[in-house]
Amino acid sequence: MKVLLVTLSNINSIYENGIYQDLAREFISNGHHVDIMCPTERKHKKKTYKIIENGCNIIKVWTLNTQKANFFEKTVSLLLLNNLFTTAYFSFLKKNEYNIILNSTPPITFNKFLKKIKNLNNAFVYLLLKDIFPQNAVDLKIIKKGSFVHQFFKSKEDELYNIADIIGCMSPANKNYLLKNNEYLDKNKVEVNANSINLDRLRRHSQSNKVDIRRKYQIPLEATCILFGGNLGKPQGIPKLIEAINSCSKIDNAFFVIVGEGTHYKHLSNWVSTNQSSNIRLLKFLPKLEYLDLVDSIDVGLISLDYNFTIPNFPSRLLNYLEMKKPVIIFTDNISDMGRIAEDNNFGFFARSDNVVAFVEVVKKIANNQMLLNKMGLNGYNFMLDNYSTATSYKKIMNSKMKAFN
Repeated sequence: MKVLLVTLSNINSIYENGIYQDLAREFISNGHHVDIMCPTERKHKKKTYKIIENGCNIIKVWTLNTQKANFFEKTVSLLLLNNLFTTAYFSFLKKNEYNIILNSTPPITFNKFLKKIKNLNNAFVYLLLKDIFPQNAVDLKIIKKGSFVHQFFKSKEDELYNIADIIGCMSPANKNYLLKNNEYLDKNKVEVNANSINLDRLRRHSQSNKVDIRRKYQIPLEATCILFGGNLGKPQGIPKLIEAINSCSKIDNAFFVIVGEGTHYKHLSNWVSTNQSSNIRLLKFLPKLEYLDLVDSIDVGLISLDYNFTIPNFPSRLLNYLEMKKPVIIFTDNISDMGRIAEDNNFGFFARSDNVVAFVEVVKKIANNQMLLNKMGLNGYNFMLDNYSTATSYKKIMNSKMKAFN
């Protein structure tokens, strides 16, 4: 079968590490042809172009900036995607006939493009739901509930759900939320299809010397090192995370590393400089393999989300920790089920992100307890193999296609 993957993620090679690259390789390993359409933002100063890699066409579509952009440019960019991707499709891929179209959120503004190519190819559209917009923007007070902007984007969301043949959600809570808040949806159209990892990348990653990595980033060799990696923006609840880390300053041997970029990086940097905290290291963006080397050298992974969320998020960053056999601290809202899944399967701890005291108690429990951390890390790795592999995601997509066309 021929598969077209449409995403806003920046993909330059199917051999990169990432949830969409991993899924693409899973389809290829099962004998399917895969093409990819993704953006090249204007900041990269390149027109739309094509990469050919082992028969896979990666169409890099010129767009305005969508990542780390101001709200106005990001909004305009999202509204232009239909025309830009449609033009690129007919310029590079019109001769291909696709059986399956995989589309991920964000965004929710590919509707005209998806509907057009779905009808042209009589294709099966599987929506990988990684973000529920516009409600997440309402939760973070970026847009006002009931406003014109909210109603406009809500209509786009409803349209996208109608175009999709099947919607794959990141977790059970994610699925339940979607059905509860969109009563028009057929429950048979919605299933759990979690963020997943292709196991071949575990074999390709060569482990570096942990001592050398810690010395490189000035991390105390004997410390229980807790790592937060990813976007540093409003969704991550950075002010409360700062408060939590600051409250752990007197815990013996607990050390924090934060890696990433985003709108709150400067806020974090100013706090670290002003407080001259001895229990934290702040690093800017790292290339993927260097980041994985760092994950391999630490003891605990940390995920943080703003406590105001009313939608159950499930960040893919979790996979990086689990693949490196690291237990996790889930410092999130109470709506997400990530913390409960981690605790129920004994690979992590949950603390509500409005409860700094609970966070401190977790850090006290794990500091200098390497035996516990090793056991929990192995539990998480095994849980990932059973639940978060692209083989599982692939089977769900193919089974759903067979059911939809029978």
